Amino acid sequence: MKINFVFFMLLMGSLWTCNSPKSSKDDHHTQHQSNTDETKSSNSESSSKSTSTEISTGDCIYCGMPVVEFPKWQTSILTDKEKMEFCSPRCLFIEYLEQKDKLQDTKVLVTDYYDLEKIDGRTAFFVIKSDVLGPMGHDLVPFKTKADAENFQNDHQGQKILAFQEVTMEIIQELVNQ
Repeated sequence: MKINFVFFMLLMGSLWTCNSPKSSKDDHHTQHQSNTDETKSSNSESSSKSTSTEISTGDCIYCGMPVVEFPKWQTSILTDKEKMEFCSPRCLFIEYLEQKDKLQDTKVLVTDYYDLEKIDGRTAFFVIKSDVLGPMGHDLVPFKTKADAENFQNDHQGQKILAFQEVTMEIIQELVNQ
């Protein structure tokens, strides 16, 4: 029996929509602790703070996709009360830009595309409109150094390198529409 591709895609889209933050965002605002660093998990105070060795294990609070399936793209925002996990920089920026006043003094972590190290998102360099797709399609590809971002840009037809503060909702919308 053949399954109509369009029907399948509609079904999958509706499944992701069920996990959409617009329907139950608060359900996804739970703090997830790393199970990869036993020394940190023994100290409850330090286990709630992300480090470069932690792997996110929850669902993206923006789109509902499982963060663990996208290790090159994992991002998070840490507030005093919670760790908000995202499957990609694009989802993180949508959330951040929608709540900029509330999230301005938070810690932002992104994953360096080349070495998978968690880095400070506010000092990272982001390549946009490259030929590399993230979990949600066209995305911002994060790097610790501008030299790495430039190398990636040259290797993957990236159109521009942006600093954290240069990312706007208009740029995100361009990525979504690309």
